[in-house]
Amino acid sequence: MLPMPIRELIRWHWLFSVALAAVLSVFTVLATVMSASAAEGAVSQHYDGEIKGQGQTVEYKFSVGISGDFEFSVTGQLQKYGVQFFDDAGHKYVEESCHSGSFNEKLYISAGTYTIKISAYEKVTGKYSVDFTFTPFYESFSETEEVSNNTLETANNAETETIYSGLLTETDKVDIFKYSFDKKAMLAVLATSHMDSVNVYLLNEKGEVINSKTLGKDEKYTFVTSVAKGGTCYVAYVSADNATGSYEIDTTKAVFGDFNSDGKIDVNDATILQMSISGGHKLSDLKVLSADLDGDGLIMITDVTYLQMKIAESADSM
Repeated sequence: MLPMPIRELIRWHWLFSVALAAVLSVFTVLATVMSASAAEGAVSQHYDGEIKGQGQTVEYKFSVGISGDFEFSVTGQLQKYGVQFFDDAGHKYVEESCHSGSFNEKLYISAGTYTIKISAYEKVTGKYSVDFTFTPFYESFSETEEVSNNTLETANNAETETIYSGLLTETDKVDIFKYSFDKKAMLAVLATSHMDSVNVYLLNEKGEVINSKTLGKDEKYTFVTSVAKGGTCYVAYVSADNATGSYEIDTTKAVFGDFNSDGKIDVNDATILQMSISGGHKLSDLKVLSADLDGDGLIMITDVTYLQMKIAESADSM
């Protein structure tokens, strides 16, 4: 299911302006693009134009309300011209001099307003075409110009046993997820990268680094950490080498003492732990890590005794 209707997420407002030496003519086209392809998640536009005089510039301005993949191309008779791509804050992402009739660019962009500027050099004239395609990327937690997850304070509250997907763009190079626990648990984090380079950090509740890994395209890595009762940890994705692209995060938890994963800590869990020590039951790797209940670094009958004592007192004290 899409987070919001596409018509509410994508608003394309095109401003076409032509500046000549002594005369400024402005033509405005205001349109909300809706088509079959838009309903499927992609919006495309095609414009034909003509450079008729020295120093002429053409600007195409558009706004998007969601992050996504933006591609544009310039083709035609122009042999020497400049292309710029920038946002309303003045940040330039493309600035190229072209000496042929075609130019292509693909970028991942966040919600915002952007401009493509084509400038004719010297006495260059001729007809050209501009093609645009924007494909939304439906992040698990959508970011807008007003809402982001770039700090510990604004991190997304995430749940274990849930796969989240996200996108790092030209203007958004950090995403942070927050995991909170009401009981002591072991947490396994499976980080997957679909971008050229990304740094993944496992942070404690103070934002201090517990572990980190740099991942390349289609690489995976698993972090494992212990989180105290009432504790919090964070997972941060930070672009490396200015790379952009998508990623995924998947987590699994094993509550200390809850070996049958029924949400309760009782005599059944003590039985399972005792059987696993004697070889009669096999625990998953994560549950093995959560079986060191007395914290001595070993999994022995003393952990069973410790568990039985806590059950007798109250499972909530775990």
